[in-house]
Amino acid sequence: MDKCQNVSGQLWKVIPAGNGYFKLTTQFRERQNECLEGNQVNGSMNGAAFMDKCQNVSGQLWKLVK
Repeated sequence: MDKCQNVSGQLWKVIPAGNGYFKLTTQFRERQNECLEGNQVNGSMNGAAFMDKCQNVSGQLWKLVK
């Protein structure tokens, strides 16, 4: 996390993934084909979110709710 700024790593793109889910990438990492991925609390990163190669995995499927 960093303070809010107008930088390419904080400009997010929402990509439809079907069934009401989305993948998220940033302007900075889109060309590297990287998406935001969440890690399980008991996983190797202790629940931290990170950028990884865009894949069809549950950790990269996000649902936007009000």
